[in-house]
Amino acid sequence: MEIVTLQFGNLTNHVMTHYWNIQDEKLKNPEIQPSTEMYELDHKEGYYPFTIFFDRKDMFGNYFGCFNEERIDPLEAQDDIINQWQGGYIVNEQDYIEKSEFANALDGIDEEIEAEKHRKQQEQEEQERYSSMLLNKASSDNRQNMFAEFLKASMQHEEEDKKQEEAKEESKEPEKCEDLYRKFKFDEGNVRYFTDYLQPQLSPKSRIEIPYHQGSWSIFSEGGLMLQDKYLLEDVTDQFRNMLEKTDNMQALRVLADIDCGFGSFAAKYIEEIKDEIPKKTIVLYSLTGPDVNTNMFTDERQSITKELRSYNLPFAVASFNELVNANIPIDLNYQGQIKRFGEYITDFKGDSLFNTSSIPALALNDFWAPLRSRKPAHTVDTILNPLVMFDKANIILNNIKVPFIKEPEFSGGINKMFEENQLEECWTKKEFIHLSSPFWGPLQKSKPYHIQMNWSGSVHNKFGHAKVLDQARDYCNEKFGCYNINLIEERTLLPIPFPRFLSPKFNCNGELAHKDTKEFMNNISTLSSLYCTGDIGMIIENVFLKTVKNIPYKHRQQFIKEDYMEEDDLIETREKMQNIADAYMD
Repeated sequence: MEIVTLQFGNLTNHVMTHYWNIQDEKLKNPEIQPSTEMYELDHKEGYYPFTIFFDRKDMFGNYFGCFNEERIDPLEAQDDIINQWQGGYIVNEQDYIEKSEFANALDGIDEEIEAEKHRKQQEQEEQERYSSMLLNKASSDNRQNMFAEFLKASMQHEEEDKKQEEAKEESKEPEKCEDLYRKFKFDEGNVRYFTDYLQPQLSPKSRIEIPYHQGSWSIFSEGGLMLQDKYLLEDVTDQFRNMLEKTDNMQALRVLADIDCGFGSFAAKYIEEIKDEIPKKTIVLYSLTGPDVNTNMFTDERQSITKELRSYNLPFAVASFNELVNANIPIDLNYQGQIKRFGEYITDFKGDSLFNTSSIPALALNDFWAPLRSRKPAHTVDTILNPLVMFDKANIILNNIKVPFIKEPEFSGGINKMFEENQLEECWTKKEFIHLSSPFWGPLQKSKPYHIQMNWSGSVHNKFGHAKVLDQARDYCNEKFGCYNINLIEERTLLPIPFPRFLSPKFNCNGELAHKDTKEFMNNISTLSSLYCTGDIGMIIENVFLKTVKNIPYKHRQQFIKEDYMEEDDLIETREKMQNIADAYMD
């Protein structure tokens, strides 16, 4: 029951880097690995068997073969060309991308692993040689006790190896999480590419580099225009088909796309091309918006025009994906204003850092998909989505996330005391943490969620047991949120080394605010995510999106046509699609 993942664009790849790092931390944890995780679902330790990263070539950075490390002298290159070619030529120089310190450290770890594998292989070959010698000697001497001698020799050799391994392990003092985190200084603005802090290996089979494009890719339709090249379209979709052949029983297709740029239409065209090959499979889309990574590429006049045309990206995206996916979950990374409301809890959040802003949506993704990774899952993608699906076409599902147990320091009872007295109202003094959905959906934020998922950690469930905590949490959430169902995930969300540490030093792993700063290094966190779909979405679509595409000024319409972004027929079709979506929600 594999889940195949397609990631389109730089914002998406930053969010999913945090997500995959979290999954990789779970793989490395011996307490979780045997019982609670089914890793073959979408991820295996160290690589991604069912995932494809899409991004521009210049956004991959330098990581595990993503970049040619050979530094070529331009003068030597010209001499080589002159010696072999008498015609005209142009030498294109590309700046060398240094690997991040974290990536170099991972390379070193891999080298140690390879060296260990080589050592063990040599030992095995030596053991086989020695065993063969004993057997030959015993056979030539006609000795009756050759098996006893062989067994004794093997046991002695294994015992010696074991002692050497134990001595080697004892001599090592592993670095603590907090020491590693401070060592790589991820919060100091030195993260340039998502590969700077990606833990698992990104192999050529897991990535597709979009050819360099002269435009900004800030307009929604630019990516789809690129895929009008049937040879390029066939090339990029063949990689998906090859991956599909390796799955035993694909459960769902998870798509994440930057929709406020050319990757939006690129993803839509891609899904349209492969949809017939995965009939009846659930397709879940996370449509991401956020800061534009392609700034200062044109003159001021061109930038102004591009900015005006970008205002139509979100309506175009809603219309384009309506008949292609089963669920559309919008996520916006511009939530620095919301963070400021929680100044006492979040002290080191950097709103201008994509490394920081992309981390919180990763926790929401983990909440949604964690129940499916159990060895005996109680849910499938369909059972999670069914309570949220209200319409035949793509359902827009809003997503909030919070850190539970935020309380005032003067409350002396403690979390366990609150649970004992069934005072859950005190545990959730804030009704939300972050609205991840786009600001367009702001008027709907007070709508009651139909589905809530919790990711639990810490001493609370260890003391009271899963059943009691689950019953109390269900009663509270059903009363306060009116949710359709609730999943209590009995696991810790293990945060990887590169995960941003933006919570207050007074915040411990149970979500409690202490009277004084804690020295505890938070390597796990509790979260609560709510998902909901409501008919009120139709009001936003009709009053905002539909009006936007109906009332496109003449100068903008001409600019779309002049730049070959869209034809007049495309604009008419978009208006018709948006009207149909609004009617479906309003009926």
